[in-house]
Amino acid sequence: MNLDIAATFLVLGDATSRNLEFSHRDDVRVSYGEETITEANILEIRRRHQDIVRVRTFPKHLEARTGADWEWHIIGLRRTLKMRVQAKRLQCNDVLKISHKVRSSGEQQRDLLIAGAHAAGMKAVYCIYCTEPQRKFWKAFHAPPGYRSFQTGCLLADATHVLPTTRKLEEIEEKCKPWHHLFAPAGLMQEELEFFPVQEGGFVKLRRIRLLQVPLVEAGEVPQAADASGWNAPTVDDLNADTEREFDPAGVEATTERDLARLQPDTDDGLEVARYDSDHLRDLGIYRMIVIDVRGGSVPEERDEWRWR
Repeated sequence: MNLDIAATFLVLGDATSRNLEFSHRDDVRVSYGEETITEANILEIRRRHQDIVRVRTFPKHLEARTGADWEWHIIGLRRTLKMRVQAKRLQCNDVLKISHKVRSSGEQQRDLLIAGAHAAGMKAVYCIYCTEPQRKFWKAFHAPPGYRSFQTGCLLADATHVLPTTRKLEEIEEKCKPWHHLFAPAGLMQEELEFFPVQEGGFVKLRRIRLLQVPLVEAGEVPQAADASGWNAPTVDDLNADTEREFDPAGVEATTERDLARLQPDTDDGLEVARYDSDHLRDLGIYRMIVIDVRGGSVPEERDEWRWR
């Protein structure tokens, strides 16, 4: 698993949940739509991980003919997970609108998402933005002293598990996974901050270290990856090595030189792939692409800067 990027997705899921709930308050009522949430999260992922994340965005001239508004490419040593993703936000009245006709064709967005992803060899996924009061299964738990628990405001669902008649999160929540599970599949739900002095160049300064720890609660109290009946997504470990896990192979392919070129936009191969991606995605009406390099994502069990218990 990749702890650094897992922490980012964990924190952003928490922020999305809290900000969306705050925007629903009667004394606030600030627009916090799918576009705003997605753009803010992509920007923060890119800012925090500039060495391993690449983002491409394009002007939105038309609604996607594929039912998706962004692509994910998570590149591991052995395998790459490719997803076509459609973001959905629960409204303040708790309604989840899955049924949606694309204006240009009159077809259901969900049908286009699934068919387009399948034709491209990708996984069709919904990314659902929601608040803590709107969730029943993936609830934040009570953290012990010195910790704070995280809310899971960004849930991923296999689009084939989400019926077009879906109107409430509770209908599909147990089929969802918090998005940080792609990078750390179980138990990574708490954060502790410490400060300590570091001697550098003759000066002493304080350096902040983020320590992620598994919950200090009884086994079975916290939802784990195996608790949900939905998408059994591959993790970073599955993409980097031959694990013993059986995971959903949809959208998973052997990592190619073309995949790696997406991580090197300044090379000739990288420029060629970037031009192709730009033309191809614009033609499809997909206007965001995020590429994440997790080839260094498998970590040893013990590292000085991380403490587990």
